[in-house]
Order: sequence, then structure tokens, then C-alpha cells
Amino acid sequence: MRIKQSLYGIGLFLCAAVIPASCPAQTPSKAEAPPPVIPLEIFAKLPFIEMPTLSPGGQRIATQLANNGKQMLAIKTADEKPVLIATGKAELRDLTWLNDDWLLATIGQSTSWHGLPVYATRTIAVSADGKTVRTIPNVPQGQHGSDILWVARDGSPRVILAFQKSIVMDQYFWPTMAEIDVATNKMKTLIAPRFNIMPKLNSAGGTRRERELVSI
Repeated sequence: MRIKQSLYGIGLFLCAAVIPASCPAQTPSKAEAPPPVIPLEIFAKLPFIEMPTLSPGGQRIATQLANNGKQMLAIKTADEKPVLIATGKAELRDLTWLNDDWLLATIGQSTSWHGLPVYATRTIAVSADGKTVRTIPNVPQGQHGSDILWVARDGSPRVILAFQKSIVMDQYFWPTMAEIDVATNKMKTLIAPRFNIMPKLNSAGGTRRERELVSI
């Protein structure tokens, strides 16, 4: 019994030491004001900038830019105003610099073929000053025309593309693989369309090494 009383007395002493009788009672703090509500219109706005891509020499940036509610391709240097290129209803899918003078833009757009909905893609060559914009290669194309297989790393504006020449299930439905000089738009066919064959390219260090035909 004495042991219990002693422990009880020690407990009271400790409580008195930790919580003095003169300590004022704490009042509850006021609730913080809720953060301001973000308008829903903010979430519906187009992103101001997307896919920024620096040119090899570091002098220009190509990007997709929101301008007055429309998305446009923009090319800008540090000292000049951006060159704005309208893309219309097409979706800008990717940007690739070939060298400091030429940019490749792949685009896609929903369209129809004999009443059937299709999504067609193309590769667009754009000069760094924005004065030249053209589809490559300069031949009729089918549904898919934006399969970039290889780009030159020696500074020349050369690219290898695989693209369809027809959307109909015939010989030209199967991709053609061609090397294109973007500056002149001249094309050299590397692999002609072959039934049930999809061309791919293996390369290392920017040097074309071999062509691989993959049967599907």
C-alpha cells in the first residue's frame, strides 16, 4: 500500500511540474481561409507551349505555341520575333531538326475516305526562316506518311521515310522506303513496296548500315 501511495504522490508531483497552475488556458486558433477557387476556364485553355525543340547549333527553338486560342508552329531565335506557321485543323505530332536550316514536322488529321473515317499523317519540311513549308516526298501518299526511319547526322538535310502511296489494299498500300533531300525535295527509292512487308532501318552513329525487311 505504501508503494502505491508513493508512486501516486510522485505522479502528482511530475504533473504539477510539467503543467504549472499559472499557465493560461489555450484558445482554439481561427480556421484558415480556404484557397481561392480556380476558374474552370483555366483548365480548358490550350497549353501555352509544347514540344520545345532546340536546333543543333542552339540558335533556334521550334515549338507548338498557343496564339489567340489557336495552336501554331513557332520558330524563334533569342533576338527575333517568332515565326508563326498555321497548322489549320492538323495536329502537330512531333518536331525534328535535321540541321540548323531545316526542320521536320509530322502532322496528322482526321479525314474520310469513301465515307469512312481515317486518320492521315504527313511529314512537313520547314525552313528555319519559315519561308518554305512543303510536304515530303512530293508524291501522292496514302494514309500513313510520317514514319521517319533515319536522319543524317553529318549536317546534310537528308532523311529516310517510310510512307504509303495508296490507301487501297493493293501493291502500293505497303510502304515505300526512300531517302529524301529536304532542301531539293529529290527522292531516291531504297525499297519499293512489297506485299506484306514493312521496311525498317538499323543505323548507328548516323551511318546507314543495313536495311531490314520485316514480314507481317
